[in-house]
Amino acid sequence: MVQAKLADDQSVRTSFILCSIKQLKKMISISSTELNDYLVQFNTSDEISTFLKCDDDVRALATEWLSNTRLQTGNWIGTIQTTIDLYTAYNLSNPMSYLYLAAAYRTRARTLTSIFYWLPYDIQFINRAEEINNLDKAIPLVSLGDDTTTWSYAWSEAGYRFSTKIS
Repeated sequence: MVQAKLADDQSVRTSFILCSIKQLKKMISISSTELNDYLVQFNTSDEISTFLKCDDDVRALATEWLSNTRLQTGNWIGTIQTTIDLYTAYNLSNPMSYLYLAAAYRTRARTLTSIFYWLPYDIQFINRAEEINNLDKAIPLVSLGDDTTTWSYAWSEAGYRFSTKIS
């Protein structure tokens, strides 16, 4: 599990570094996978949006899996941070990248489902579920609607709706 976390972590960081080299024409060395650490390198919202669109399919999935490995290793704060990063990337990309939103929905659903199954065993998981619900107050979720036709968005929507029912 530790190797999986390191691989997911490295994947996100490599995507950030390659896209920043492409856009800024210089190497940025940041050891974090937190999105905000990279966004401060850019001056305008157009630069941020271009950065977020670069490699967005790979980065959205890598961030989603990083969140999952953090969840599996008990790093709840890291799991919540990656979910926030996915929502931030969705909100700052222009046009908005639904890849980030779909990954955020799946991440949230996976997190709440994991908490749901652990609830009978330990009181700390109740507190973690409340942290996830507080995330909804800070970052309102967007519903893709009932007429979603793209299968990955539909599964993401299903995950979101399921997680709202159990939380």
